[in-house]
Amino acid sequence: MPTQNRQFSPTQNRQGSSSGRGQNKRYQNRPQRPQESEFEQRVIKVDRVTRVTAGGRRFNFRVLVVAGDRKGRVGMGLGKAKDISEAINKAGRVATKKLINVPLIKGTIPFSVKAKFKMVEILLKPAPVGRGIVAGGTVRDICELAGIENINAKVISVSKNKINNAKAVLSAFERIKNILKVKQAIFHIEPNAIAKPFAQSGGMKAAEKTNLFSEGENFPLKAQSGLLNHHADTPDTTSPSAN
Repeated sequence: MPTQNRQFSPTQNRQGSSSGRGQNKRYQNRPQRPQESEFEQRVIKVDRVTRVTAGGRRFNFRVLVVAGDRKGRVGMGLGKAKDISEAINKAGRVATKKLINVPLIKGTIPFSVKAKFKMVEILLKPAPVGRGIVAGGTVRDICELAGIENINAKVISVSKNKINNAKAVLSAFERIKNILKVKQAIFHIEPNAIAKPFAQSGGMKAAEKTNLFSEGENFPLKAQSGLLNHHADTPDTTSPSAN
């Protein structure tokens, strides 16, 4: 019998199945290029930990990683594995999932705040432009990855535990955010308006005179009266006298 000449389309193989170039196995097995992440990661601490079991001792590595985008978002994560590279990858994934938004005004925090985590107590104060990051160790790394350019930080306690120091810094950032939310709910103003005297003064001395940058737990009466006078023109419909 005469053989028939079959013509195959470019998207068909000789078995008759329509598989394009992207569905070829040699292209499927090709390793993909890793995508660049927007978060910068920094390894803070690497420890070798041991767990004693009935069968003997098991050795692992525990890694502390801090991740941030230098635009106001920062987070930390702990990873544990038998290999250091695997532990770093685990900690990096955890850090990018647990991010904290840090309120920033002209490259610094809005007001001074004090926070405590276990035995670690830390004090953060805003600084004028050009001061830089006056901190060391774990606190400096977290502030740099958060995008803070000027700040004064001090670990008051004598603890040298880097994990607790990192958690204390993040709890201080959370406290700043919560204080701004409370002030916004009480005085019905935007958080950026609270730090308006600092932005106009250009320095900390003039801003401290307004008493708007004291510690969050001791929000002064002068600042309350000043913010209330700022909104004296707007009537309060919730008070009984207004009705």
